[in-house]
Amino acid sequence: IINENGAELISSEGDSILLFFSSKEESEPVLQKALNLCIELKKGLDNYLTLTGIPLNYELRIALESGIIRPIWHDLGGKKLPGWEQVGASNVFVDLARMLEAESQQMPRSVTAVVVKPEVAKLIKKFNNKLHFEVTTTTIKHGRKLELEMAKL
Repeated sequence: IINENGAELISSEGDSILLFFSSKEESEPVLQKALNLCIELKKGLDNYLTLTGIPLNYELRIALESGIIRPIWHDLGGKKLPGWEQVGASNVFVDLARMLEAESQQMPRSVTAVVVKPEVAKLIKKFNNKLHFEVTTTTIKHGRKLELEMAKL
């Protein structure tokens, strides 16, 4: 599902995955691809659990953010493996972690939700009127306020 939707898996540590969409397109089509992938991942997981008889009692937490990253290469036993770092003023990895932390504090468990910054929600609303975003403000490190929008998938 991931590759079919134009994403690249860049991390799969623990129970999380981090996907990257490489594009020179404007952000709206890339965002649409990313949101469609999230919906497909949820459907695929629901179908798998239903087929195996496992209760649909899971938490899929999704944050969408744009930023610039680049690979940094590590030599592990003679094999080159990529790691990733943010570029320039981008804090995409830190922002994603803070967004997911806010989502986990405010959304009920067993609810699949997507959390985005207001500018991203504005773009999503242009092509998807089925998601109903709720605005929330959370306090993050050093007492800084972060405004986010969350919607159930």
